[in-house]
This record gives sequence, structure tokens and C-alpha cells, in this order.
Amino acid sequence: MCKAAFRFLLCLLLVGLADATQAIAAQPSQSVVPPPEADATSGDELRLPAENVPATGSENEVWLVSARTRGACADQPRLAYWRYEAGVWVPASLEELASGLPLPTCVWTHGNWVSHDRAATMGWEVYERFKSCGAPAPFRLIIWSWPTDRSGNIRKDAQTKAVRADKFAYPLAWLVDKLPMGAPVSLLGFSYGARLDAGVLHLLGGGSQRGRYLEQDSQAPPRPMRGIFLSAAMDNFALAPNGQQGFALPFAQRIVNLYNSRDIVLRFYPLLWRAGGPKAAGHRGFVGYGGPFGEKMSQMNVANAIGPKHEWHRYFSSSVMSRIVEEALFLDVLLESNMSVPPHEPAADLAEEDTKRPTSLPTEQPTGPTLLFPAGI
Repeated sequence: MCKAAFRFLLCLLLVGLADATQAIAAQPSQSVVPPPEADATSGDELRLPAENVPATGSENEVWLVSARTRGACADQPRLAYWRYEAGVWVPASLEELASGLPLPTCVWTHGNWVSHDRAATMGWEVYERFKSCGAPAPFRLIIWSWPTDRSGNIRKDAQTKAVRADKFAYPLAWLVDKLPMGAPVSLLGFSYGARLDAGVLHLLGGGSQRGRYLEQDSQAPPRPMRGIFLSAAMDNFALAPNGQQGFALPFAQRIVNLYNSRDIVLRFYPLLWRAGGPKAAGHRGFVGYGGPFGEKMSQMNVANAIGPKHEWHRYFSSSVMSRIVEEALFLDVLLESNMSVPPHEPAADLAEEDTKRPTSLPTEQPTGPTLLFPAGI
């Protein structure tokens, strides 16, 4: 392959790994940002009156957790927490999150080139899609905001974010380990977000990531854990026993990999570091994961439903959405418990030109709840 062609394909890959969010993020922000002196991490400011807080256990919970803080990757990560209450993001704390009810919990992890504001509104769109399915019991959605703003040369940026996804698996694994005991947890990630989630499962399973291990309570009962990967930008042999995240599959209850053999971006994933590199799990599926834990892996080629574009929202506006929600909220377990789950009719695919937001968002609040946090967290 000539150098010019190689550079062209590499640029296509790197631009595409922006998760098609650059154009979306360019839409006017409707966030409300308080003055800098309002400390969003303390939990002491911007609280709502108690009468405005939904009754505990009667409503779904939506949390926003930011790892865009100094000290986010420390042994005891310093993260910022908010909980959605009555139309705004209210500053909260780890203690409040950890002491909640053991609700089925899904952690949504975005991909590359996503600002903090966009991470919040994107997560809210995911929540709206989940809610539209009419889950038979309350659930908790945690929006994980990690630093993926675009910076510098696009090739270096893409390579940096791949490494950063591995690095930021530690604080998310630490957080998941602190969630209410008995709460089943699923990790739902797109592109580099799926890569990060695989690292979380690997760490929780006792593996090391970037030379780090996660200290866990050996006496704590195991919790049901699942991974749902959408167009995963990671090596397709990473979950093999000797792969980078080889402890993930033995630890997880189940891993569902929705890959797209028509993805025009992940098709060139082997060029990310050098010519002839490994294929992407989000393009060709995982390989080498057989053995006693192979039955925990479920893979589905969703090319016909998603199409060739590397865009997260297409998964939530297609026929595969019902599978995502079922796995993420453990609805199959509820079905086995003879709970009635309303049927879900997947939304029609978005029009080619509509890349702003899912069509089911309420018109009176098109970008989700009002955002109350300092810029740059």
C-alpha cells in the first residue's frame, strides 16, 4: 500500500472514531452553568427543597458522574457526582449513591470527542430511550463522563484516547465496586466507551490494567455484572485468556457484543497504530475466547439494522434497541420471575440527515434536564 493511500485510510479512521459527535456537539448548548464559586463536587450547593425530591424507590434514578476532575485516577478517585431531581442536576456524593436501593443499574459510557455537556445530554437521550420501553420495575442509569474532548493532531488524539480508555477503566471499576450491594450492574459502552468497559470487567475480575489492580472486599457477595458493547473500538482478541482484558469474560455473567461488519470506520481499525494491526471487535467480532467461559459470550452482527455509519444513536433507533434494553436492565431475569414486561416496538431508523438527537425526546425539553455544574469538570 502506497504511503498516500495509507495516510488517507488512517485519517478516515481517526476522524470516524470521533463517534460522529463533533457535528452533534456543535449544536447550541442549552446548559445553565453556575458561577465558578458554586462547588459542584461538594454536594452543599444547588440542592432542591425536600418536597421536590421524588419518593425513594418510586422513580427511576439518573446519575451523572464525572471523571474530568484532578485526581480522577488516584487510588481513591476524586469524582464529581450529580443526581437528576425535578428538572435539574443536583450535586450529590458517593455516599448517597452507594447507600441507595439495589436497583438494576446500567452505566452508559460514551466514546471519543464528547464534551462534558454533551456527555450529559447524550446520557439523557439514552435514558429517554430506556424509559420508553416501559421497564416493569425502577432502574438506575449512571452516565459516566470521562475526558474525551478533542485535542491536537487527530492521529495523536485517537491514539491517546485509546490509551486513556484503558487508564480510566480504574476509576469506573472503583465506582462500580462501591454501588449498592446486591444491585445488578451492566456496562453499556460505544466505541472507545466499550473498550473502557472491558477494562472495568477485567479489573473487577482480578486482572491488572496499565499495571494497576483494584482492591476489593473479598467478603462481599458477587454481584451480577454484564457488558454490552456497541461498535467496540478495541482489539478483537482482547477477551482471549491471554488478551489485554482476559479476566473480563470469566468474571462477567454475560458479555453481549453488537458488531457491525459494514462499519466504514472500524473497517480501518487495523491502521490505528500501524499497518496490519489487529481487527476491531466492533467490526469483526471477538475471537479466541473459547473454553469453559465461551458460553458467556453472545455476539450479533447488526449491520443490516445499523448501516455503515459509526454512530451511537443508531443503536437506539433501530430494531436492536430491545435487545440492548433487555440486557442492560436485566429484563430477562424479570421475565423468568414471571413479571409482566410490556412489549417494545422499536423506533424507526432515523433519517440520514437527522443526527441531532433521538426523535423521541420531549419537545418541551429537547436536550434533557437543565445542567447545573461548573464548566470544565
